[in-house]
Amino acid sequence: MNGSTTIGSADPIGGINIIKQYSNSGKQIFTLGSRWDFARNMDLKVQIDHVNLKRGSYGGLANIQPDFTAGSNYNLLSVAIDVVF
Repeated sequence: MNGSTTIGSADPIGGINIIKQYSNSGKQIFTLGSRWDFARNMDLKVQIDHVNLKRGSYGGLANIQPDFTAGSNYNLLSVAIDVVF
């Protein structure tokens, strides 16, 4: 093997920068949730989160879109139905 080719031709510095970018998760989360047992073995859960990101933070988000601004805020709504067999 000639040269300094790494496995998969990965750029170690680029990889470190990517890990650093996505691990910048300074955030503050406000959460409100509720649970309703509507049947003997079923319940409905609803939760809304408002996430305030610190300046330059991606908040642990992975698939960053081009129009996303680091350090901005976002809301997350979760709805789930749990069933026990």
